[in-house]
Amino acid sequence: MVSGFIKMARKLLYIPLAVFSAIMIYVLAVSASLTKYFPLWSAGDLPIHIANIFFLDNYGFHNIVPNWYNGFALFELYSPGWSYLGLFLYKIINNYLFTVYAALIVTYLIGLAGIYLISKNQGFSRLETALFFLSFFFSYIVSVYAIRTGRFPELLAWALFALFFYSIIYYKDKKLDVKIIFLPLMFALLMLTHVYVFTASSILILSILLVKNNKERLVIVSLLLLALIAASFWWIPFFSISQEVKDGAYSYGIFSELLQPSSIISTNTALSIALLALLFFYLKENKKDIKFYVPVIVLDLLILSRLIYFVPILRNIPTTPYNLLFLFLSLFLLFKIQNLKIKKLLVLALILFSLFSLIYVTNIELRYSYNSLDREFFSLFPEIKGKYFIMGKESDVYHEKLAAYAAAYYDLQTPIGYFREYENLKYIDINNNKILLKNAIQEIRDKFIDKDCSFEKGLKDFNVTEIITKSDYCSFAKECGFLEKNKTANLCLLTIPNS
Repeated sequence: MVSGFIKMARKLLYIPLAVFSAIMIYVLAVSASLTKYFPLWSAGDLPIHIANIFFLDNYGFHNIVPNWYNGFALFELYSPGWSYLGLFLYKIINNYLFTVYAALIVTYLIGLAGIYLISKNQGFSRLETALFFLSFFFSYIVSVYAIRTGRFPELLAWALFALFFYSIIYYKDKKLDVKIIFLPLMFALLMLTHVYVFTASSILILSILLVKNNKERLVIVSLLLLALIAASFWWIPFFSISQEVKDGAYSYGIFSELLQPSSIISTNTALSIALLALLFFYLKENKKDIKFYVPVIVLDLLILSRLIYFVPILRNIPTTPYNLLFLFLSLFLLFKIQNLKIKKLLVLALILFSLFSLIYVTNIELRYSYNSLDREFFSLFPEIKGKYFIMGKESDVYHEKLAAYAAAYYDLQTPIGYFREYENLKYIDINNNKILLKNAIQEIRDKFIDKDCSFEKGLKDFNVTEIITKSDYCSFAKECGFLEKNKTANLCLLTIPNS
């Protein structure tokens, strides 16, 4: 009877396996469009990551990049890990778009390797191993977040997290040996790849320390401190300058999401409750592991109760890294629980999760081609000889993505860029007055939209020599003395007089 029950539960696992396999094929097929089109359609940061490969290749780590903001220090406000992977692949492929897709495949392979090692250590079957990998990396949470919003560095961090978790779980019930060096290595790589994932996953360091004796704790802490010292070339300048950012990515955190009424019924709430439930059933079977999971339980309760608002550092992490951490741990526990009745319910829940993921992922609306306006911008970029500025009412984000394209393919310079934090940090010297970059740029835009010719003076303060604008504003710019250099159906490229 028990054997028949196990076989039935095992057969049910093939349903989510098939569904998640279909999602994987769909995601890889859709993402293949990256080999043809620069991701102007991306809702997130992929254009800057492509530009960063160019910047790293041409200017080097922490050197001044002149293309944006009148110069900025590369990786002063972002982790460099993914860009180094991208640069390595770019040196082989010599094509930015193929490089990005290749980096995506490499990321999945790293994640698969990590989950394989975890599964081998825990005695999971090949079916469970495949399902563990697919249900995490191709769930609606990870797929939508990584692919739709272009969070490829964060996806790489979660692939590295699988290796990090393996090193944690490997030594949970095993004495330390020379291979413990793998733990600080993954710890440092996580920090250098994505600071949010690093912070969220660091809770597991407390878990391993709680189950070790004092001698082993000293070894682990010493190795982790050495890892932090080794990575200090990046994180010390990063944390120093990020403290100055008053508006932007690093002033944003979980508190700004979980204090909204809509967060009560959300993915975060569902995953928090699911993880607590799985821990309850798992720890009933494995009481000796309670100490190991105490930090995870505390973190979960802090988020679920919203008390995390009062916890420094943890409150500055957005919800998604916590969601993905809880999802990973939930899937791990799902395959660890042995109670047959609970196991069957969990398999049914996994089936529903896979079907929901399929519906959600396949309904993502993305544009994987260029429209006529995109192509017109592309046709004008090769003719720009000096510093340029795109003027008009279009979305600033669209202009920033075009700036990433222009930098990566034509090494062009513009006062704006894709790190808006710099607009709140940098100042420009105008008539011996220090003006915040953000305000100076906005004043130029406002005057242009209001058809005030004095916007020209602002451009000269930035050493801008050429502008691109919509046809509606071409006549106005000419009246201000600008010279038309070229035009397309919807755009015109103009040169500032006497530049």
